[in-house]
Amino acid sequence: MFLHLVAIYHIYLTCFKILLFQATQYTFTGVFDEKVPQKPIFHTVTLPLIEDLLHGKNSLLFAYGVTGSGKTHTMNGELQDGGIIPRCLDVIFNSIGHFQVFVN
Repeated sequence: MFLHLVAIYHIYLTCFKILLFQATQYTFTGVFDEKVPQKPIFHTVTLPLIEDLLHGKNSLLFAYGVTGSGKTHTMNGELQDGGIIPRCLDVIFNSIGHFQVFVN
């Protein structure tokens, strides 16, 4: 009886929240189809984050999607067309030369 009442209470709360709140609206700054190579995606989405990172700001890139949607491919890329991770490492390590200290 107690579990039944708890279930009814949760259903009631869920229905109340649906009736109380409006639909969420999302906006996108860019959309890429499956034919776009890695380079334009990197320059549009990730390079500004890396530039902020190199100037001392925090940056986060979060890959989210259903299984099989291409997250791993976008992050790793292919041998001839590197993804976000190899391109990030390339930009970072080629940008920090003037920060290095050489000791004799």
